[in-house]
Amino acid sequence: MRTHTDSRALRGAAIWLLLSGCSPAPGPGGQDGGADLAFQPPTPDLSLPADAGTADAGTADAGTGVPPIPRYSLSGPARAMLHVGNAWYVGGAFNRISQYPSTNLIPLDPTGAPTKCPIDAGFDGGVAALAVSGNSIYAAGAFTHYKGASANRIAKIDATTCALDTTFSPPANNGFPSLVLALGISGTSIYVGGQFTTYRGVSANRIAKLDLTTGALDTIFSPPENNGFDNNIMALVTAGSSVYLGGTFNAYRGATNSAIKLAKLDLTTGALDPTFSPAGVGANGFSDTVTALFSSATSLYVGGYFTAYRGVANSAVRLAKLDLATGVIDTTFSPVGGNGFNDVVFVLTVSGNALYAGGRFATYRGVTGAANMIAKLDKTTGALDATFSPPANNGFLGTQVTAIAVSGPALFVGGTFTAYRNVANSANNLAKLDAATGAQDPTFLPPQSNTNGVAGSLSDFTTIIAAVMQGPTLWLGGRFTVYGGYSVNNLMKLDDRTFAVDTSFSPPANNGFDSTVSALASDGISLYAGGSFNVYRGVLDSAHRLAKLDPTSGVLDTTFGPAGATGNGFDSTVQALAATRTSLYAGGSFTAYRGVTSANRLAKLDLASGALDPTFSPSGATANGFDSSVQALAIAGMSLYAGGSFTAYRGVVGSAKRLAKLDLISGVIDTTFSPQAANGFDGVVNALSVAGAALYVGGGFTAYTGVADSAHRLAKLSLLSGAIDTAFSPTNGATANGFDDAVNALAITGGALYAGGNFTAYRGAANSALRLARLDPASGALDTTFSPPGATANGLDCAVTALGVFDPFLLVSGSFSAYRGATPLARSWVLLDGMTGALK
Repeated sequence: MRTHTDSRALRGAAIWLLLSGCSPAPGPGGQDGGADLAFQPPTPDLSLPADAGTADAGTADAGTGVPPIPRYSLSGPARAMLHVGNAWYVGGAFNRISQYPSTNLIPLDPTGAPTKCPIDAGFDGGVAALAVSGNSIYAAGAFTHYKGASANRIAKIDATTCALDTTFSPPANNGFPSLVLALGISGTSIYVGGQFTTYRGVSANRIAKLDLTTGALDTIFSPPENNGFDNNIMALVTAGSSVYLGGTFNAYRGATNSAIKLAKLDLTTGALDPTFSPAGVGANGFSDTVTALFSSATSLYVGGYFTAYRGVANSAVRLAKLDLATGVIDTTFSPVGGNGFNDVVFVLTVSGNALYAGGRFATYRGVTGAANMIAKLDKTTGALDATFSPPANNGFLGTQVTAIAVSGPALFVGGTFTAYRNVANSANNLAKLDAATGAQDPTFLPPQSNTNGVAGSLSDFTTIIAAVMQGPTLWLGGRFTVYGGYSVNNLMKLDDRTFAVDTSFSPPANNGFDSTVSALASDGISLYAGGSFNVYRGVLDSAHRLAKLDPTSGVLDTTFGPAGATGNGFDSTVQALAATRTSLYAGGSFTAYRGVTSANRLAKLDLASGALDPTFSPSGATANGFDSSVQALAIAGMSLYAGGSFTAYRGVVGSAKRLAKLDLISGVIDTTFSPQAANGFDGVVNALSVAGAALYVGGGFTAYTGVADSAHRLAKLSLLSGAIDTAFSPTNGATANGFDDAVNALAITGGALYAGGNFTAYRGAANSALRLARLDPASGALDTTFSPPGATANGLDCAVTALGVFDPFLLVSGSFSAYRGATPLARSWVLLDGMTGALK
């Protein structure tokens, strides 16, 4: 069965801070006293979820790895989020928020009402692609768990019960190490495309063929010694005996320019079709990224960012129709010089004689306003259907259409919009249209703000990414739940079916904390919150910087946190949390737990009782923990990585200089990773990000293990040994590596490492990277397309403090007011093209 999915990705790896002025990011310290983040922001917390494996660093949320994406400044920053039971939790320093992420996957019936299928905890990361076979739904994206069970970037779910298929996803070894962007099914196999390079530990470069039942990798299609592409796959479709793939790649199985942004492979052998992709530069493929594919009869429809095909200028402007066998372009559909759209096409769907296209466009074949974000075209001639798109009043108002699904006479459309045919709040990121006339179905959801679709009355950054029909159910994936104007105190619970605030968890008269929530974690049964608070639901001394709550009622667990001035919690701020199945790890600026000086900036607690683990934290003034603040935690395997401003662990001077690797059980420091004679950094560590076998570290340092100028504010280390990668950080000079000022945030995808901070120069080149850079994660080379040389040609005028990646876009937040020398759309944030750095 052929299936199509849109190929937009969603991924986050950041913290969210609001800073004033153009000053460096706040340094370490023990500020507490209930200070609000808007005035005294704590040092960055980049803790990872338990059993995160190779996931990128997340926010203070130890359970999802996907941070909230505030498009506008809130009353305070959103700092952490987590999904437990049937709801999302969002924590921060706010009293009012206009955006609530959801479970990333919601089943709706054709009336727009949620079905009774128990999604519950759902996915812990974004869903980028969906496919259906029989009674099974396949979902893929950025997640690593489903309902608490391991499911690395791909999952098979029963469409009736929503149960995870553990044969397809065995607990011990499943899925992919990085983002999956596209799915396609043929026969007994599912084809998977994305940013990954391995599957279950075996080589699979951006493309894999799996058994629908067992999930086993087909090594004939992907020979271990030579397989796949040199860059990302963003769209995939199967037809006949072939699979077609689109993306950012240029080479297949090591052959340069053999498949430029588009490829046709044999379904069985994986062999490249040389007729479809003739050898030579300009002989095959497109001039820019392919983001959407759809096959129909003998034709392949292609959408994306491109303007040329096979080297012919303006031959295919964001849209093309090709012959499935030969790859020859249809010039009737795409007349040279008079075809296509003025901006990117994200999704394509064929029904009957019509081709539906969605994207960010407004102009078709040179006519301005002809088709606003959605168009219905004759699939033979490419002519625009003027009934569906009346010249004076058509399409959506907003940012983009990213998902389309057809069911009989109905067309379901998802994206980032607020209005259809100029009726305000008539379609909040989701609409049901008549496939023939384009008329909106007003019964799908009431046409009122916050009660239809999946958006609120304010502009926001919610997006539906993928859609597929299965019987009476419409499945939607993405970042798409928005609700505005509801006041809560630093913590809230939102129903993921009705999108209503749960007033049992947050009673209107008395809810939440008296100060910042900066970290959240869960063991699947309870919700743990950390921050700078002391009071929960108005009860004095009820929760000192740490609380355990019932995820349904919000009731405080007084066994974990007995009431009283010294009966519970810490004496100073908790900045990071990470949970395993039995233990909770907390990092911060504290030195005492439950009134006893027993936990120096790091503690391991029993999930049930809250008891301090005396093995991990032996009693004595210098027998446990660090001598200064812990700002970041990351778990990989049986190790806990901690970063901060410390230099000593368990009283041993110089034993852990701003970075340490500890045993999860005993707390014993790994002296191979941190040799006593020479270890760690000479300045603060602000950010940690794990990818593959590497640990990326950002901060204010310049030297690693005592070697002068070896790591200027950025380093790549071996997770096992702590050895620095000298290819990434050359040591031949003071300007051979890194940045000239602090790195505050890191985010990584399969093909790029993004760094944000206070810097202006990279590897000694003045004005080469103004507070923002895109680097090759292997070599550390600066991407000069993303950062063109020049004082105002790249970057920002002030500090970057947060990064969020959801391909192909990068969201950058901080204290700046201009990008590339021009004032952006809104102070403190910009949305960029993740590859070119172009402002969106």
